[in-house]
Amino acid sequence: MNVVDAMPEIDARGQKLNLNSHELDDKSVCISVTDAGCGLAPAVAAHIFEPFVTSKPAGLGLRLSICHSIIEAHSGTLEVFPL
Repeated sequence: MNVVDAMPEIDARGQKLNLNSHELDDKSVCISVTDAGCGLAPAVAAHIFEPFVTSKPAGLGLRLSICHSIIEAHSGTLEVFPL
C-alpha cells in the first residue's frame, strides 16, 4: 500500500512498480520493491520502521513498523534504500 500511496500524482502510464525476488541460500530469499514514486526524505528514511513515523498527511505510520517486527521475529531483515 505504501508504494501505491507514493504514486498518486503520477499518470497511470508512468506508474511503475517492480517486485523482484531471488534465492540467497537454502534458507533465505531477497525480495525487493522499487517504484516511481516521489521518493523518501532522508529524515524520514532514518526512522521509517519506528511506530508512528510517516511521510503522509493522513498516515498512521504503523504498516512498516509492524512488517519490520514480523520479519525480524522470523530472523529476517527489512531495509529501505531511498534512491
